[in-house]
Amino acid sequence: MVGQNVESPRRAASLSERATNLEEENFGLAETMMNLEEYVSSLEMEITILNSELEECWQVVQEMASTFGGGSIADMWHEME
Repeated sequence: MVGQNVESPRRAASLSERATNLEEENFGLAETMMNLEEYVSSLEMEITILNSELEECWQVVQEMASTFGGGSIADMWHEME
């Protein structure tokens, strides 16, 4: 057996344990990735909602600007006071 590459039972068990640990770690990482994807999707939805609300606010500001003669926002603020 001299010169042959034969794994000892201890080394084989160690490799098997490492493979099991890597599989468990891979599963954990896949689960974390799914959670992150859900979180990103939730954030994207929130951004869409906020963007829509911002657009509505901007339309109100533009309407107010035309009501007050097209002045700046500071001018509108002084007129409202």
